[in-house]
Amino acid sequence: MRQFTYWIPVIVIAGIIFWFSSQPYQEQDVKPFLSDFINEQWVKVTFDWVQFDYAGYLVSVEALGASSFIEFFIRKGAHFGVFFVLGFFTIRASLLTFLNTRPVTGFITSFLFVILYGVSDELHQHFTGDRTPLIHDVMIDSVGGLVGIIIYMLLFGRKK
Repeated sequence: MRQFTYWIPVIVIAGIIFWFSSQPYQEQDVKPFLSDFINEQWVKVTFDWVQFDYAGYLVSVEALGASSFIEFFIRKGAHFGVFFVLGFFTIRASLLTFLNTRPVTGFITSFLFVILYGVSDELHQHFTGDRTPLIHDVMIDSVGGLVGIIIYMLLFGRKK
């Protein structure tokens, strides 16, 4: 029974991801909040040089406006961060539950799980109102999960 407890954080994090991807964009829109607390002129001056393409859209202060520009990075940072935590706790649960698992096997299965969960999250968003599934977000999710797995392995990984 104790081994099951290692999977509780993974289940909770996966549930949180599912809950957030169930919400229409309007429920997650932080632009009105940001507009109240950021100095738009400062954002324009400071980040005027930042310009790149993401999923076929131009990301820049000029193209999006200050609030949407900041929100873009908050949303993508959230993708990275939540999947970092998912990867960290998935490798932890894998290695502590299956004690005979070689670290490389735990690494591979944990990373595959993170990728597949990222794909399923984007597919879920396809069926949610006003949400757009993006392969680019799966890549951010995967990198976040990979970094979480690597950090766990560096801190706590067992050598066999």
